[in-house]
Amino acid sequence: MRDRGPHWPPETEVPEPVAFGGTILSRIRPERQTLVSGPGVLSHPGPPQIGWPEIGPEGPVALRLRRDRVLLVDGPVMAEGWDAATGCAVTDMGSGLAVLQIKGPAAFDIVGRGAELSLDTPSRSVARLVFGLEVALYRHGQADRIRLHVDRSLTGTLWAALQDAASV
Repeated sequence: MRDRGPHWPPETEVPEPVAFGGTILSRIRPERQTLVSGPGVLSHPGPPQIGWPEIGPEGPVALRLRRDRVLLVDGPVMAEGWDAATGCAVTDMGSGLAVLQIKGPAAFDIVGRGAELSLDTPSRSVARLVFGLEVALYRHGQADRIRLHVDRSLTGTLWAALQDAASV
């Protein structure tokens, strides 16, 4: 399969981590991000699957985006293309998505300034609009650590929006 990495838009530079009191905004670089699409993807074995507001584990995780699509974060190495055995298409998204993390006591409030978030309204999906940008949003490892996977060309826009929201 051809390498599609060069076709992704250029990545926006992101500064070093920024602290807002006890809350820190930083860039995270997972080892792998793999999009798996197919009608039975949610029934396949693999890393734990999470939706909102579940807290994902510290290791590999499958982020449910919709009923036929998951984003595997630090999951197993998979060959790109069509996998006839599972009936799924596999796409390496490592070059296409950036991951921002905001952790600390104000994390939920900061992200909530740009999205409709409720811990009382669960969803099987982590797909959300945050400051008008499509992201995969989930809590990682602990309740006050939120990760956002965003198209890498929009990283700077999301970073600036989170900084602005934190300064309010």
